[in-house]
Amino acid sequence: MLKSIGQDKLALCGFLLVLVLIFVGALAPWLAPHDPIHIDLKLSLHPPDQDYPFGTDHLGRCILSRLIYGVRLSLGLAVLVVTVIFGAGLLVGASAGYLGGSWDHVLMRIVDILLAFPGLILAIGIAGFLGPSLINIMMALSLVNWVGYARIARGLVLSLKEKEFVVAARASGSSPGKIMRKHILPNMISPLIVLATLDMGAVILQISGMSFLGLGAQPPTPEWGAMLSEGRSYMQLAPWVMVYPGGAILLTVMAFNLLGDGLRDALDPRFGNDIWKEKVM
Repeated sequence: MLKSIGQDKLALCGFLLVLVLIFVGALAPWLAPHDPIHIDLKLSLHPPDQDYPFGTDHLGRCILSRLIYGVRLSLGLAVLVVTVIFGAGLLVGASAGYLGGSWDHVLMRIVDILLAFPGLILAIGIAGFLGPSLINIMMALSLVNWVGYARIARGLVLSLKEKEFVVAARASGSSPGKIMRKHILPNMISPLIVLATLDMGAVILQISGMSFLGLGAQPPTPEWGAMLSEGRSYMQLAPWVMVYPGGAILLTVMAFNLLGDGLRDALDPRFGNDIWKEKVM
């Protein structure tokens, strides 16, 4: 897999960018030149210079330091959300596809109902009901986004459970749990991993967007979407307060998209864009 990614220049760029982001987030206390929440009104909207490479915001806080600490929040929350929706979608979809019958019918009707609503708008509504906080937007995004994984997992299980090696395992007396664990899951996990990698960028965008609307991170938490929201009033006077947080979101989403495309080709090129078609149908 790594060899295949290494041969794809775009995927390699995405992989290296993700590694850099992880490195920056892990070492944020040592890499940040200033306290990300320290307020110094005398330095309000200070332009970029040697001491403040990305300038300061309206409260005199170092934008570079806030961006560095923001990596932890953006990546950490995105990983948690993707892990939850991956696990929930896999469990629901795999059980529905393998057991079938009324269980499959009930679960898929729930999935159909949730897919009928615009996902981000539904998540905004849930987060607005629960109240503004990072935990609440994580819960809202998890409640909304698992359905795509469930539909894909169900389709993969329906296809795999009729394969000869699964039929042979069933005929030999293997239990449903053993068949699922040893024969079906290993053969269906690759496209879901690809989807999860691609979804990292989408989830980061959703988290940033909801924080921009005031539903996520609250001041003085250094989060990229909240930084954009705080800086929009000063965009013309001090454009760096929005350019750098926006650039950080752009690079991060692009990195995961490039890595996801590379993983798709390396792990299971048969699926390609069909993953996305199945997710929304």
